[in-house]
Amino acid sequence: MAETDLQKVYREHLGLRIGPEMAAYVERQLAAGEAAPIFVIGQDARTGAAVRKPVEPAHLLALLAAPAVLTPHP
Repeated sequence: MAETDLQKVYREHLGLRIGPEMAAYVERQLAAGEAAPIFVIGQDARTGAAVRKPVEPAHLLALLAAPAVLTPHP
């Protein structure tokens, strides 16, 4: 299964691995336009430990809008 842009942002910029179900949840929260932080549960990208982490929607949208996120790595 391919990693989505949202999962890539969480892993590379926020240090958290999230699964496809959590990514779908975050996408629904972003679509709802809420200003409250979005809490996600995933794994620390380095240790694999379970983590619950809040992220501000505006910060997440800014990361998703960055051109480097959408370009594939060579």
